[in-house]
Amino acid sequence: MEFIDKNGDNVIIKISPKERMMINNALNETCNGMKIPDFENRVGFPKELVRALLAEIYPEKLDLTKIIDGNENDIQISLTQNKMLMIANAFHETCKGISVRAFHARTGVYLEEMQSLLAEFLKLQKNLEEK
Repeated sequence: MEFIDKNGDNVIIKISPKERMMINNALNETCNGMKIPDFENRVGFPKELVRALLAEIYPEKLDLTKIIDGNENDIQISLTQNKMLMIANAFHETCKGISVRAFHARTGVYLEEMQSLLAEFLKLQKNLEEK
């Protein structure tokens, strides 16, 4: 993940296909894969908003062969700070809610990879708050 620019409330970042897949899978697991009691309080947003962000991040069907074969390019996305928080919270819930044994099978990545991207999101959020 690479910070590109901040334009008003929007943060523009560049993400790799694998990072895009991790965001997609964390949002999907949070909305559809896990039963999260008291969803809105735990995730910080209504499920409908998280699902809308999922559709925004990956509007087309996810083609894992393009990601695995490296045929998909890095993309720039523009996110509000609330959407960044939604993604960070989805990462957190996914990392905590799926067993280590099942994690790779359900998300396509290892727990440590998702935790690393979560740390990058949190660091970027902190840097933006300080500016």
